[in-house]
Amino acid sequence: MATKTAHHPAGFLARLAHWLGRTWARGWNKAGAALASAGLPPKAVAALTWVAKLAIVAVLLYVAFWVVMLVVFVILVMNMGAHRGGGGNAGYTVPEDDEPSYKWMAGPEGYGLYDSLGFLVGEPDKDEDRNWY
Repeated sequence: MATKTAHHPAGFLARLAHWLGRTWARGWNKAGAALASAGLPPKAVAALTWVAKLAIVAVLLYVAFWVVMLVVFVILVMNMGAHRGGGGNAGYTVPEDDEPSYKWMAGPEGYGLYDSLGFLVGEPDKDEDRNWY
């Protein structure tokens, strides 16, 4: 007795992708046939279809690049807005006085003078002649 295997039909998206692929291929075949019937040699037809495909890919990559740049710009603007202190405790505080606040401490780059953001601005043995605030 032979065993039956269950047949799982392809889902909607698989059928749609298959249909789009067949339509795409038929279109390229029709375009190639039209060029060949116009009197172009087969190598020229193949070259023209490849050039057209590469042009389409280049346009798609160009558009994708600018969409990515737009998304990055929007993310940067949103991050800048979050750090402006527009309400709540965003973890970013701006000193109220205009003078920067420096502090002698042992930080990630060794002992030295650090600003309020944690950047090393001076070392004691190298900057003896500088007048710190």
